[in-house]
Amino acid sequence: SSDLVAKIIQHAAEQIDLTMPAVLAAHLTVSSGIFSGSEKRAIYGTDPLLLPSQLALPAFDYVALGHLHRYQNLNPNGYPAIVYSGSIERIDFGERKEEKGFCVVSISEKGKATHEFIQVPTRPFIQIELTLTAEKNQTEQVINEIKKYDITDAVIKIVYHVPSETKDTVSLQEVQKACTTAWYIVGIIPVRAYSVRERRALMSVNMDLETMVTTYFENKPELKERKDILIEKTLLLSQEAQQATDPIDC
Repeated sequence: SSDLVAKIIQHAAEQIDLTMPAVLAAHLTVSSGIFSGSEKRAIYGTDPLLLPSQLALPAFDYVALGHLHRYQNLNPNGYPAIVYSGSIERIDFGERKEEKGFCVVSISEKGKATHEFIQVPTRPFIQIELTLTAEKNQTEQVINEIKKYDITDAVIKIVYHVPSETKDTVSLQEVQKACTTAWYIVGIIPVRAYSVRERRALMSVNMDLETMVTTYFENKPELKERKDILIEKTLLLSQEAQQATDPIDC
């Protein structure tokens, strides 16, 4: 549990010679830590969750943490620094805008520790997203959008939004050809816009025919100008049908 881990850290801190520099290195989750892309979807139900105050103990000059992929100092205004150096490479598109690197830590003497984040070059993750228009060639629209980016040796994902009631005619083969300089294509993903369904009129089987057809046509704006004549014709047809089925008196 979190309390047990905190007690173990506290016990270890009490054994340290306070005249000697000391570092706490741990792989755990701190409550104020910021998660990156895929980590946000992960479940940490069994992981101990510690407060920064449970780690920022006087015995330590630096707290070096692993687990969260983003570089961050969780005790920026205090001592010791509580630092996640983060991953040195991007893992998914949730991290595509994050700087990646490592930390160089210097401890000249007890109580005087500093650290510097050193950024490293990483493979770019590029998400290309656009909304298609129905009037133009869909494949050309996607390819023209790709040309706006330098995708050389990049991991890319393409998301295109298809207008409602429009057929998806994007040629995946042509789009893939346009991405030959990329290192990897994660996906070419269509997103369809759903048209708003017309709300049905509230009708009941207990209604008489005239009330039912009147309710129906009142909820059809496109038939507004012809509503009265359509209702009249409907009732007339119903009357004629009824007469045709009535038994003939002999």
